[in-house]
Amino acid sequence: MKLSDPEWVAALKRFLRKDEPWRIFIREFATVTVQAISKFKAVDFFYDGDVPIAEINHRFQEAFLSGEGKIEENVDETVFRIFRIVENTVDAPIIAELGGEQIIATTLGQVFAFLRKQHRGQYGVLLTNCEANIFYVRDDSGVL
Repeated sequence: MKLSDPEWVAALKRFLRKDEPWRIFIREFATVTVQAISKFKAVDFFYDGDVPIAEINHRFQEAFLSGEGKIEENVDETVFRIFRIVENTVDAPIIAELGGEQIIATTLGQVFAFLRKQHRGQYGVLLTNCEANIFYVRDDSGVL
C-alpha cells in the first residue's frame, strides 16, 4: 500500500498543511546512534575538547558558551535521523517537514558526541566539505 511508503506519508502531511505535496527539499539519508551522556559542560568541550571547531559564531557563543556555559546532565542515548537538503530552503519548512520543534530538538551534548564520531574529518554521515551540518538545539531559555 502506498500510504505505508514514507515518501507518500510525507506528501500527505504536506497536503494536509496546504503545502505542495510533492515538493521534496529533504531526503532521509542515514541513522546514527549517539551514546548516553552523564554530564556535558559546553565550555569544556568547545574550547578544550578533542573536536576541532573551525568557527564559533557570536550567536552560538552567547547562547551556549557565555558565563558557565550550557550544562546538560543525564542525557539518554539518542538515534539521529540524518537528512540531506536537496533543495534550498530555510529552517521553518525543514522543521515542519520533520514533525515540529518538539521532534527535532536535540541537546548540545548529543551534537558534540555526534561530531566526535568524525572529529578528524573521517568519512561518515556528517558533511566534511565545508558545507553546513544543521542541528536544532534549545538554549537555557528554551529558544530553538
